[in-house]
Amino acid sequence: MTTSLYDVSRVGRVLIASRDAATAEDLRHRLEDGGCTVTRVAVDEDAVVAAVRDDQPDVVVIHLPRPATEGLRLARRLRTWHPGVALIAFSASSDAPSVLAAVDAGIRGYVLSDDDALQLVSAVQAVLDGGSPLSPKVARALIDARAPAGPEQLTGRERDVLDLLGEGLSNKDIASRLGISERTVKAHLTSAFRRLGVQRRTQAAIWVRDQQKPSDRR
Repeated sequence: MTTSLYDVSRVGRVLIASRDAATAEDLRHRLEDGGCTVTRVAVDEDAVVAAVRDDQPDVVVIHLPRPATEGLRLARRLRTWHPGVALIAFSASSDAPSVLAAVDAGIRGYVLSDDDALQLVSAVQAVLDGGSPLSPKVARALIDARAPAGPEQLTGRERDVLDLLGEGLSNKDIASRLGISERTVKAHLTSAFRRLGVQRRTQAAIWVRDQQKPSDRR
């Protein structure tokens, strides 16, 4: 019986999915020290899917290096073919787009590579109990990304570009009005959209309208 270094009330059978040998070995040590049973380390996508079928682990920890395309594709396959297994991402990336892409692919927990072993084992426990554990840094990144922006969070030029967008001007017309290039307009809009937490011009235009005083709308 494995002796745990931590106070683990429930352990699980975990499969590690990683192409990087050093990362896989690090994950194995962290999990086994925490009382988890590592059923296997699988390298490529097909091997992971087969191992999940054969070993029937409770959790798959998927290493998501940059770019995470392969790992996200694996998560989607497992979500489709083995929906009963819980998926945890292990990554160095804590930015909101990376995390949201993982969640959309079926990831239920997200742990960072610089988190300690206890956080990883706790994440395994949490998904076994039906939770969706996130590293504190990841949770903070998501909160910051979703926090509504105020006018003071935008640069002056971003606000200028948004005001003209709100008037219905195209990027070309905005560039002409401000005396800048269309590429610069697009860069300002991309930054402003990120600050506002929007993805479309219509959403940004609605934000501009909502920020206006009633007298400005006449």
